[in-house]
Amino acid sequence: MRLSSEIKIGIIITTAIAATIWGLNFLKGRNILTRVDTYYAVFNNIGGLEKNSKIFISGYNVGQVGDI
Repeated sequence: MRLSSEIKIGIIITTAIAATIWGLNFLKGRNILTRVDTYYAVFNNIGGLEKNSKIFISGYNVGQVGDI
């Protein structure tokens, strides 16, 4: 089965648009394929907590400290 020229051009344009959107987000440091949630917390004492420290819940790594 052969594809018509219009279908081939449509596939190429759709692929180019998707690649451009992904590329721009990649350059901005965002990954559109993963979900990122940001949470803020206030503590009286953060003894030993540092930027980029891993966060664990029930033994699973669920994130990292972004900023202090």
